[in-house]
Amino acid sequence: MNPLISVMMPAYNAAATIPMAIASLRAQTYEQWELILVDDGSTDGTGELIQQYKDERIRYIALDRNYGRGYARQVALENCRGDFLAVLDADDLWLPQKLEIQLKFLKDNPDTVSCGSNVLVLDREYKPICVKGGALEGSIVRIDSRKILHVPLGYWCSSLTRMPVAERFCFDDRLLRG
Repeated sequence: MNPLISVMMPAYNAAATIPMAIASLRAQTYEQWELILVDDGSTDGTGELIQQYKDERIRYIALDRNYGRGYARQVALENCRGDFLAVLDADDLWLPQKLEIQLKFLKDNPDTVSCGSNVLVLDREYKPICVKGGALEGSIVRIDSRKILHVPLGYWCSSLTRMPVAERFCFDDRLLRG
């Protein structure tokens, strides 16, 4: 079964946070996804931890050294098989219905190429600090195909994007955080 949603996760020395990030993905109510996890040269045991997962939806790619998040994201993008792209960083968490709600929204709105939501920022004890993002009304930010260059999404990790658009605009591997 081909996944409808490809989830990319760049990881660098993320052994402390990645189990919860993956748990939040595996807890999604929408289950037709693949995870392309790119280990960007970690030295803290991230790779060994990831290889313990026995989930055929998780694909692990290890880079020989740390190239930076932009490079790792581009490697992941080049290995995606889905029709939609979601980004989940190794230190982020998703609410269980995130993929289901956003996929329904994009299917119901064919002129929308990407959507996202606000982000709840948590402290180290997972207590809420604040809400950030580009959503002004409701819980979804919409990007119309005619306005693709003006992207109001606050964070990639809150978005779901049609794959042809993600592939067209891709990631700049010269940027460490972009």
